[in-house]
Amino acid sequence: QDLSKVPHLQLSKPWYNQSGLAAGKVGGKQHFVLNNIESVVDNSIMIAFNKSIAKELGLDLYAMVDNKQWTLDAFVDACKKAKKDLNKDGRMDSSDRWGWGASEDDALRAFMTGAGLGFVSQKNGKYVFDLNTSAAVNTLKKIKGIFGSDDIKYPDAPNWGTYIQKFCFGQTLFFPITPGGVSTYLKSMEDDYGLIPFPTEKAGQSYRISVNHNT
Repeated sequence: QDLSKVPHLQLSKPWYNQSGLAAGKVGGKQHFVLNNIESVVDNSIMIAFNKSIAKELGLDLYAMVDNKQWTLDAFVDACKKAKKDLNKDGRMDSSDRWGWGASEDDALRAFMTGAGLGFVSQKNGKYVFDLNTSAAVNTLKKIKGIFGSDDIKYPDAPNWGTYIQKFCFGQTLFFPITPGGVSTYLKSMEDDYGLIPFPTEKAGQSYRISVNHNT
């Protein structure tokens, strides 16, 4: 059914997410819609960071974001700086500190969206696959490298709860979170935390938001 033809469904109203409407329009028909409150606001995924660790490392992350210098390269650099052998046993393991703490399943799509990557787009009324360019492939390799690097990511955890625990205990600098997750998971965290968007591919680009983890 074409939802744009449903009586009294006023899709031009501000409570309907317009980018979501564009994504849900196929063949000239509106197949699904997103509202801004339940679908977008509560499920938008962002990055939580530990303010104490950022201060220790001399990272002014808010300034990077405001000046549009918060890029994938800046993120990787911050993660490498955060890496620390906390127990001083000469090796890095689950007892130490890392830059990033989450699996590929939890944040790959958010990194892609932040870097300006999508799977398909509409051009001249047709759908075009967007990941078959050299620029897209290079950016995707950079993102995939985050999850496979021993210098960046906390070792694979058995479950999501372990990543949450490590962030709350100050063993990771960054952690992906939704607004709903902030009140649920971070309320017992002793260190102060901040919230920033996922990084862009290049400096000067506008920040983009991914909704509901990898959707």
